[in-house]
Amino acid sequence: MRFVVLLLLTVATASAQSVETAFTLPDRAFAAEGLALLPDSSWAISSVHLGTVVRVSRDGTVVPFVRAPGAWSVLGMKADATHLWATTVAWPQARDADSVDHGRTALVAFDLNTGEIARRIKAQGALGDLALGTDGTVYASDGLAGTVYALRGDSLHVLVPRGVLHSPQGLAFG
Repeated sequence: MRFVVLLLLTVATASAQSVETAFTLPDRAFAAEGLALLPDSSWAISSVHLGTVVRVSRDGTVVPFVRAPGAWSVLGMKADATHLWATTVAWPQARDADSVDHGRTALVAFDLNTGEIARRIKAQGALGDLALGTDGTVYASDGLAGTVYALRGDSLHVLVPRGVLHSPQGLAFG
């Protein structure tokens, strides 16, 4: 509740002052979901509906960056020095995803320089959020199943099993 009140106060304060648009996304159907700061201080913004990620430079220039395999929804993202890690899900909301893929998910590492897929780890469920450990380990959660996974080698290993957490979201280290 405090967040909602703070957000409303911020909006009310900002509307009383002149507000400048930082950037505009290329498609009204974009449905932005994830946001990740990249090493070059640009931002990556993911799309649920389009299965894409755009890159937004510091001057507000928006350029296409990557398309998820199968045009699946792109949800959570984090960047390390060389990759943009993203969770992807074949949601019905992903307008170009094949319905035969519904219920599938994957953790994808995109090369930051080329946008090419460096790694793709497929799974069942709905990977949503992720975090990077200080040792480089990738952690991903499935908010629908209540599980948290750690990437070890080429597979996801259950770190927190189903039933312990209701809907793990917004992974972060403290």
